[in-house]
Amino acid sequence: MPPTLDQLPHPVHIRIVGFSGSGKSTLGQLVHQRAALFTAANYKRGFVMDGFWKSIHPIVMPQVNVIIELDYPFHVNMWRLLKRTFWRCWTKERLWEAGCQETFWRSFVCVWDVDNIFGHYLRSFWRAKVSKSDLSKARLREDWLREGWMGPTSDLVAPDQVWRGERLLIRFKHPAELEAWLNG
Repeated sequence: MPPTLDQLPHPVHIRIVGFSGSGKSTLGQLVHQRAALFTAANYKRGFVMDGFWKSIHPIVMPQVNVIIELDYPFHVNMWRLLKRTFWRCWTKERLWEAGCQETFWRSFVCVWDVDNIFGHYLRSFWRAKVSKSDLSKARLREDWLREGWMGPTSDLVAPDQVWRGERLLIRFKHPAELEAWLNG
């Protein structure tokens, strides 16, 4: 079993990765709330970041000391994505500051549209799991675990902000594993 939240290195700088629908944002909120319970007592600053934002890697990745990977089976992510998208379409929920809104037509009919969430999930899953052509992200995480961030570092990151201690890659293959860890 991986270390509990209380046992993670301090300050904790967490990056959460996984396919669309895996629960990255939800987990990020949970970890942030629970980490805040010990933040004030044990460290001054820390962050939780979810998603794959390649453009800010040079700023964030040198500071990250924990990656949580949600590596769930296809059917788990697809079911979650279906429920979430249906709910957003039904309630006309506005997303982000821009006020984007998912619609039934764009979500469930135009599957191969470049912006369609299901098409994106199918293409991403195919590249990573079926065709094995997109192994670069997995290699990047393994290299980071072994050697630290080897990519470019932004001028915005001071040398004393680069994490030089132990790094953890925590991988969950099923939501039940994550639930046990969170309740651990």
